Amino acid sequence: MSREPVNARLWAGRLALMVAVPLLAVGVLETALRVSGYGYETGFLIRCGGQFASNDRFGWRFFPKPLATTPCAFQVPAVTPTGVCRIVVLGESAAEGTPNASFNFGRMLEAMLRLQYPERRFEVVNAAMTAINSHAIRLIAMDCRQLRPDLVVIYMGNNEVVGPFGPGTVFGGGSPHRSLIRAGLWLRSLRAGQWAHDAIGRLAGRSEQAAAWQGMEMFLDRQVPADDSRLAAVYENFRANLRDIREAARSAGAQVIIATVATNLADSPPFASAHRTNLSGADTNRWEMLFKAGVAEQSAGRYAAAIGKYREAAQMDSRHAELLFRMADCHRSLQQLDEARALYTQARDCDALRFRADSRINDIIRQEAVAREHEGVYLADAEKAFEESERGERRIPGDALFYEHAHLRPRGNFLLARVVRSQMRSLPAAAVPELPACAALLALTELDEARMTASMLAMTARPPFVNQFDHRERQARRTEQLERFRATLTNAFDRARLAYDTAINRSPDDWQLRDNFANLLMEHGAFAGAAAEWQKLLTRMPAGSLFAAETSLNLGEALGRLGRLDEAMAQFQQATKGWRDAPNIHRGMGEILTLQQRYGEAAVEFSKAIRLNPNHLPAINGLGMVKFKTNDFAGAVVEFKRALSIEPSAILCMNIGISLEKQGKPGEALEYFRRALQMNPQDTHAVLRLEAAQARAAAARGDDGEAARHYRLAVQAERDPVVALELAALLAASRDDHVRNAAEAISIAEAFCRQPGPVSAQAFDVLAAAYATASRFPEACAAAAEAARLARASGDARLIEQVLARLALYRAGKVYRKQ
Repeated sequence: MSREPVNARLWAGRLALMVAVPLLAVGVLETALRVSGYGYETGFLIRCGGQFASNDRFGWRFFPKPLATTPCAFQVPAVTPTGVCRIVVLGESAAEGTPNASFNFGRMLEAMLRLQYPERRFEVVNAAMTAINSHAIRLIAMDCRQLRPDLVVIYMGNNEVVGPFGPGTVFGGGSPHRSLIRAGLWLRSLRAGQWAHDAIGRLAGRSEQAAAWQGMEMFLDRQVPADDSRLAAVYENFRANLRDIREAARSAGAQVIIATVATNLADSPPFASAHRTNLSGADTNRWEMLFKAGVAEQSAGRYAAAIGKYREAAQMDSRHAELLFRMADCHRSLQQLDEARALYTQARDCDALRFRADSRINDIIRQEAVAREHEGVYLADAEKAFEESERGERRIPGDALFYEHAHLRPRGNFLLARVVRSQMRSLPAAAVPELPACAALLALTELDEARMTASMLAMTARPPFVNQFDHRERQARRTEQLERFRATLTNAFDRARLAYDTAINRSPDDWQLRDNFANLLMEHGAFAGAAAEWQKLLTRMPAGSLFAAETSLNLGEALGRLGRLDEAMAQFQQATKGWRDAPNIHRGMGEILTLQQRYGEAAVEFSKAIRLNPNHLPAINGLGMVKFKTNDFAGAVVEFKRALSIEPSAILCMNIGISLEKQGKPGEALEYFRRALQMNPQDTHAVLRLEAAQARAAAARGDDGEAARHYRLAVQAERDPVVALELAALLAASRDDHVRNAAEAISIAEAFCRQPGPVSAQAFDVLAAAYATASRFPEACAAAAEAARLARASGDARLIEQVLARLALYRAGKVYRKQ
């Protein structure tokens, strides 16, 4: 036998061992980790009995845990019921339905279809998710094959640059090659891969708890100009992922509708502008001069002259987004709308904070969808439909269809649903219902519209929106429109309640109607009704799903408001079974424990919520209140200041001021009370606290006249009994004859001592001083004796000593004067 075959077999064996041993080791580690319960399920769908539900931990493969968003909670039968047309919607936040997924375009489409074909049944699954992009949507599409959908609708493209693995992301280290991205995601699907990721993070000193979701403002320093070379890989990845998503849907037997992405062109200026990379210093200076001249002409209403200046600047740098947008505004003011639309589109495409799908993304969508009808793939050209809509200003979509840059108003969601419906070729022709009919089926009420608008206004009050030029004017205009709308909402709650009753009677199995109705009742103080609706929903849900967990959380909130604290706690604990990492659950448990005066346990729950989300304001404030209630005033100040650094709030300033007063720091407290009043000049409680603080400071320096003036202003603002009693004490015992007023002091103190319920020793002590000042010594002695009795009962040794000393004065016919 020759040596060559022997050596070949030997090396083949060695190679097999080199492959088999690591694989065996990984297999053993994977089995051990799964048996021990380490790690998390990574699929988009999890099985709950005979149903599929969304997985609250799906985002952990793409984001650091505190930054991870969760899918919309849903559950559907694992096997599609006979006669039901199942539709799956894939995409990002615009597809999900921000600010309220209950009224997204998928729901609008479902309502439209039910009205068109009342004899048929349709089921829309919202598998879209905030902050993701095509890298994540590809895996969702593959997982959703288990649902055996009849139709898959894809509406994505806004997050390709800023989402996971994009060059503008905050979720990781940038944009590696697509093969590396997919390999890394596959490894993270293994428990062994999760263990390795966590171990490497610990060795590198990485703490996922250090970060927390702060919205779009997190991306301010992640600009990607239009000439950035990394965009080529973004477009290549998007095309490849879109193809895979399309093929995954087709392999499940579904028809596919791919929609282009519509964005706000007319009323959403660029978030950031960047010059072309090779612009010289001299050209930059010349450009700036021309740009400022154009702005001056535009501000003066000389739009043609402004366009001339802007064009000169554009000859040197035509990629500056704000320049293009301002030029578009000028053309629109001159009714040159075709020119305006082209420039608005260029401005969007050159925006250096790329939160909107650009023209290249939509071109790829068209290329991957067009002429594929024979494959069951159809193009829904939403961008074109929005341009041609009567709600666009002659082909320039704006605020009539969008809340801000990309998220759709109800009219926009209806329009998107209509263009998708037009591509559902397998259905027979039928008259398309109008928005009011669809809105009625979904119980989309005036109150819902006002709530959603207010929510989006709050979002656009923060960066990066504040960096858009003319932001203040745009925000003021939108706020004024909302206030005018709110002014029309007389009896709106009664109308909304009727709308929900009608919609639920028509669609008793629509869980989102009941959930929204419960939220409406909760908002208007009908806690028992809200609890009843959520209880009905829970009876239809398998325990352990995200859907059931969210409902248990809501039910716990309602029961807590009703004072049914033990039942509320039980619901919060139940919620943890399906939503294990939700800070709101631990925050809710902390609030219940606080009400039960179980402060140590409450602090533990609030701390858990803060670990999950370091910027969770209610939990931070709750922890501060626990420390305040346990007399750890310094600790309370730390927590309240931490909350204040995240979001300015008059209430937080008040809490800090009160805590500082408790520490004996009236000067510092005064400053926070002033800040609270600046934030909310109409807050009578802030006036009370500020005036009371100033009164105490004046009294401390011996200026009783100034103290009395501020005390009276405080009591005038809000009748706080403690502050009123402090005024009575000053009037009873001041050394200043002009301040002392026995009659007024007696009136205040007597009212205080005659109130129902327990009365403090301090109140009778003040009343005794006032009686003595009025030379009513027998009554003074009686009141002081009662103060002494109450002081002894409280065990306050210092107060007992003070009261007994003053009682001795009154028995000797002497008055008490403050030192």
